Amino acid sequence: MLQKRLATLLLGLGAMSSFMAQADEPCKKSCEPCPPKKCEPCPPKKCEPVKCEGPCEPQKQALRDCERKKCCPYFEMGEPIDQDDLKKDNVLYPMDTGCYIPAAYNFPAAYKMDDQCWDLFITASYIYWEAFEDTLPTGFQLDNTLPLPAAAAGGVERELLLIDPEYQSGFKVGLGWTAPSFDNWQVYAEYTWYHPSSDDDEDNDCGCETNTLVVYPNCNPCEDLYVSTLHSKWKLDVDLADLSLQRPFYLGKRLVINPFFGLRGAWIKQKFNVTYDDALTAGGVVETGVDYSTSLHSKSWGVGPRVGMEGSWLLWGGLRIIGNASGSILYTSYTTISMTSDVPSAGLPGAAPLTTANTWKYHKKYDALRANAELDTGLGWGMYLGCDNDFHIDLAATYDFHVFWNQNMMEDLQNQSLHHVAAAPGNLYLHGLTIKARFDF
Repeated sequence: MLQKRLATLLLGLGAMSSFMAQADEPCKKSCEPCPPKKCEPCPPKKCEPVKCEGPCEPQKQALRDCERKKCCPYFEMGEPIDQDDLKKDNVLYPMDTGCYIPAAYNFPAAYKMDDQCWDLFITASYIYWEAFEDTLPTGFQLDNTLPLPAAAAGGVERELLLIDPEYQSGFKVGLGWTAPSFDNWQVYAEYTWYHPSSDDDEDNDCGCETNTLVVYPNCNPCEDLYVSTLHSKWKLDVDLADLSLQRPFYLGKRLVINPFFGLRGAWIKQKFNVTYDDALTAGGVVETGVDYSTSLHSKSWGVGPRVGMEGSWLLWGGLRIIGNASGSILYTSYTTISMTSDVPSAGLPGAAPLTTANTWKYHKKYDALRANAELDTGLGWGMYLGCDNDFHIDLAATYDFHVFWNQNMMEDLQNQSLHHVAAAPGNLYLHGLTIKARFDF
């Protein structure tokens, strides 16, 4: 009996001890709100709230680490953007990681090399252009039956002869630098060299009954001077130096726009010589050795602002359609504008040339504002090289159009001095194929 009571007492004490131990156990931390019933025995200070790590925190941290390593964005800059490229594990990048592209921000499209805070690139272009200019006449071609028009009855048809240019080669070279730390702005410098020359001969090859060439320019008024043949040569030197600040960016997913502004320097020289051989008498007899010549020369330099925009429509496989436009206004100084000629100022056909050639030129250098514009369109292709986008190459072929307004001051001098008329100077035009290679590293 006594033993049974002792056993019951011990069991009661054990149960009480277990209850008291459970009451003294601290409340475990949980991400869920503390259950009121289970936490009632806990002192309030032992149930302090604990910051819970949400399901997105690991991914955000990984993306932040990635941004610090400059791996973002997860697509090839300068290539078309695919919406799937902006996701990782099928989750769109959060805005605060730097990998998200807000709608109000034009994301840069400059080619980006792996693990570099800067990018240098070089360019080289082969140009195959044709140059021609307004008002570069060499003479008149006359179809009539001798005697000459002064004694002929009826009208006479004259055709103005002009220099006949050809496509010729030149080149461009450039150097650029991209600064990602300055919102991917680029500094680019380019030099253009194009020095064509054109030779032209005119003689009795038109199949006319009588082919007579009239010397140009001739005095006004005086009788025409006639020759059997003429030879003309035009030498043009065009040197351009451009310095621009630019920033290519995406306008949508496949259109890349590269606006730029900067300075242009232009140096343009021209020489135009015409030699007239074997003058004709009034009866059409060749006066061998009676030759005339005219030589014109101009030299100018200019500098001024240049603005423009390059556009690329990205297709597939690195291909793109190119469309570029730019314009500039140049303060231009003509340091030389001159004409020298031994054509007699008056006389009959077959008259001897002047023993001392006449020279006309401006009293002082001529300053003006000259505008020029450029348009080109074509195709391009590019790709990254290396396992980690270490390099980038790009090839492009475009057809270019250039115009330099009112550049031909030589003809202006002729009009003013010989014909006593004022007319707008002629324009200089360049057009042709440009093949360009670019290498980023």
